[in-house]
Amino acid sequence: MKLLKLLPFFLLIFSLSAENVLFIGNSYTGGIKGTVADLLKNQKSSTKVEFISPGGKNLMFHVKNPKTVAKIKNGDWDKIVLQDQSQTPALPGYNKIFHEATAEFAKLFKTLKKKPKVYYYMTWGRRDGDKKNPKVFPDYETMQKLLTDNYKKAAQANGATIVPVGLGFKEFHKKDEEFFKSLYARDGSHPSKAGAYLAACMFYGVLFDEGPIISIKWNSSLDPADAAQIRMVAKKIVDQ
Repeated sequence: MKLLKLLPFFLLIFSLSAENVLFIGNSYTGGIKGTVADLLKNQKSSTKVEFISPGGKNLMFHVKNPKTVAKIKNGDWDKIVLQDQSQTPALPGYNKIFHEATAEFAKLFKTLKKKPKVYYYMTWGRRDGDKKNPKVFPDYETMQKLLTDNYKKAAQANGATIVPVGLGFKEFHKKDEEFFKSLYARDGSHPSKAGAYLAACMFYGVLFDEGPIISIKWNSSLDPADAAQIRMVAKKIVDQ
């Protein structure tokens, strides 16, 4: 009898944890989606994730795209993650487009019967700065600061939560230059396997409410010591 009385309670816990999460972004989202999905699978999570990640697109493209809007309106989303193009939020003039797009998304979300929790995926400065915009982004530090400032401004304006992956990169930049470089693919822009693992760990800590980052046992294909170091940094940034 006691078991029967407790059963509905356990079913309620399970139903609350089985969330639907939609990621909207570009290749920086595409670059982590496999790692995020594999981490959740290895943690035996009930969370369902879907991704919209065409290369090079910004949030203004997505908020004006009928397919993206339909996906949002027709889905049963508990949480939605937004990621802009890697330069747009920080470029003078173009950052206005980023703020307009996040405001448009906020308006769209208010029209939904089920209001999702909204998260911004703060990306990272390019490893060596941006060669196409050397005066604005001469180095990693300058680009990261501008990205951080604008993501924080947008989150404050629209009531969103930041997943500060870029600050995880920044922490490694301060403590270990060589490991910092290993977070990037060869182009010095997109995430390597280590960078994607850092992002996935931070999303696990902020987004999924499944357990603490230190509970993660899966190392991806990384050296266990490197994976452990990444988890420690992810935890430090998430806990701040």
